[in-house]
Amino acid sequence: MQYLRELRDSDHEQLLAWRNSPEVSRYMFTDRATTTEEHDRWFAGLRLDSARRYWVIHHGQRDLGVANLADLDFGGRRGSFGIYLADPAVRGRGLGTLAEWELIEHVFGTLCLETLCCEVLTFNTRMIALQERFGFVEQRALRRAIRKGDEMHEVATFHLRAVDWRQTRPRVFEQVLALEAKLAGHVERPDENP
Repeated sequence: MQYLRELRDSDHEQLLAWRNSPEVSRYMFTDRATTTEEHDRWFAGLRLDSARRYWVIHHGQRDLGVANLADLDFGGRRGSFGIYLADPAVRGRGLGTLAEWELIEHVFGTLCLETLCCEVLTFNTRMIALQERFGFVEQRALRRAIRKGDEMHEVATFHLRAVDWRQTRPRVFEQVLALEAKLAGHVERPDENP
C-alpha cells in the first residue's frame, strides 16, 4: 500500500493550515506563523527547486500530513528529510512509520542516495524513538539549540547510511507488515475515540 502521494496544487491551502497549526508548529524550528504571501512563495518555489521534494501522507480517503526531502545532493549522494502527521488523533497508530518506510525505500532504492539525515527537537521523544527503530544514529557532536518562544531547545541530528539500512531493513520490514495488517483490520468510525 502507498502512504505517500505527490503534492498537488490543490494541497496549497491545506499545507498552510497545517504549517500554522499549533499541533504541527510545536515541532518545527520556528514559532512564527507563516503568512499567506510567504506560503505562496514557498509553494511556488517547490517546483523550481530540484533539491526539495514533497509528498502528502494519506491513508484511506484522508490526507494526514507531509513528508519531504530537502538538501538533495546527488553528487554527494545525500539528503535530509522531515515528516509530520498533522492530526494528533492519528499519531501512534503506525502511519508515520509506514510513511517513513516508504520515504526511506525511495531514498535508498529509487534515488540511490548513500546517506539520509534528519533533525529533531529533543523533546519530540516519539520522533526520536522512530528514528532509532529505523536505525538512524544520533550525531551528538552536531547538537545545537534553537529558541522557541522564551525557551531554548536542543536539536538532535541523525543520519542513516544505505549500507546500514540494508542490515536494518529486514527487521523494519517485519514491523511494516504487522502495521499494515493491523490497519487493514481497523475500520475507522466517525464516533470512534482513538
